[in-house]
Amino acid sequence: MTLTLFLRYFLEFSVLFPSALFAFMPVFDYFKYDVDKVLLQALVAILACSLVGSLLCALFSLTTNTLLLPMVLLFFIAYVRVVNLNLGQAAFCFANAMLIPAFCSMYTNVLMAWHEASNDAPVLYGTSSCVLLLLTAPCCLIFWKTLTRRVSDVMENPYLRKIWRWAFLFPLGVTALMWWTMPVDVSILLAGRIRMILIVILPIVLCAVLALYMLVHWVARHMAEGAKLEQDNQLLRMEERRYLELKGYMEDTRTQRHDFRQHLRVISALSAKGQLDELNAYLSRYEGSVGEEHRQYCQNAAVDAIAAYYDHMAAQQQARVRWTLALPAQTDLEETDLCVIVGNLIENALNAMQALPPDRREMTVIVKKLSEAMTGVTVENPYAGTLRYDAHGLPMSDRLGHGVGLSSVTAIAAKYRGSVSIDTKESVFSISVLLFS
Repeated sequence: MTLTLFLRYFLEFSVLFPSALFAFMPVFDYFKYDVDKVLLQALVAILACSLVGSLLCALFSLTTNTLLLPMVLLFFIAYVRVVNLNLGQAAFCFANAMLIPAFCSMYTNVLMAWHEASNDAPVLYGTSSCVLLLLTAPCCLIFWKTLTRRVSDVMENPYLRKIWRWAFLFPLGVTALMWWTMPVDVSILLAGRIRMILIVILPIVLCAVLALYMLVHWVARHMAEGAKLEQDNQLLRMEERRYLELKGYMEDTRTQRHDFRQHLRVISALSAKGQLDELNAYLSRYEGSVGEEHRQYCQNAAVDAIAAYYDHMAAQQQARVRWTLALPAQTDLEETDLCVIVGNLIENALNAMQALPPDRREMTVIVKKLSEAMTGVTVENPYAGTLRYDAHGLPMSDRLGHGVGLSSVTAIAAKYRGSVSIDTKESVFSISVLLFS
């Protein structure tokens, strides 16, 4: 072993450093621990593995790929432990971090085939390794926006949760294909026009991968916009229904006020004649003709409308709701976000109580300002059976469409730097959401 050979191996192992950057770019907002500590530990771990790997390869004349596979597996286990993502999402981000360096490695072999043709060692020349590292820089710039913003946007979209079960197979498959097609003898690339064709085709393949990611992001963004529009429309329909109720109540009140003087004359005449039985009978009939008193659930018009809507729905399902709605007319939160949380939690509670007898269908809804900058939403309801939870700690159900509602709630809570906590005790399910404005 010579120092030159060791350094050549070390340069080739150094591709792990930009690979780590590609892996961390989509997850800077998802670290479970302090970001600086995680990055420092990753840097030390990669440096140690590169030094040890270079030493072993130089001593035993191994290829870097021989040790890269176990290293990648160990790094992936550590990666999953430090990011707050489900296994599919973490696997996608990690596999994508392997895809880009794999492209750079293959493109380096194509570009430097004339130089590597005379290389008898199982490691790249130092010049080729430097080209490999330099190629990662433009790739980083090209994928920067996609990895730092677009992938994160797609991961936060609750309507695409299921794609993460298999999405990682795409970058993993492309990476495996590149490694499999990489020639053992680079002199093959010098035959005919193979090298020139690959110089053109490989960047097109990488651009196609980028275009696919951009397409998925575009679809996810439009799905989110469509869902937001539907939520706004649903809130408008609830407020319209509430407006019609208030309008009818005001018209009834105006009619009763107009007729009240006539009733007073009749009451005064019966009282003057001492006809108490007739007076009591008339008052009973008059009381029966008076409409029900209008109920205002909350000073906030949007929450008042959604409460009236679901109170009516609960009554149709023979369920009762105990309301505690203490919000001002104006809040610092977006009305649609607040109503999405309240509506989804109430709807889930009503669905859960359908399996119970009518006398047990009673739920509690609390929405109030806890401080100037904090709003709390709590819904409690009884349930039947045993609850199952997904990887995010959210209740699971086989009901069609289940999961989107609670995912929306957690996404909105994250938007306001809040939290979602779930508790079950004695067949009573309780979910609380804290929002900070």
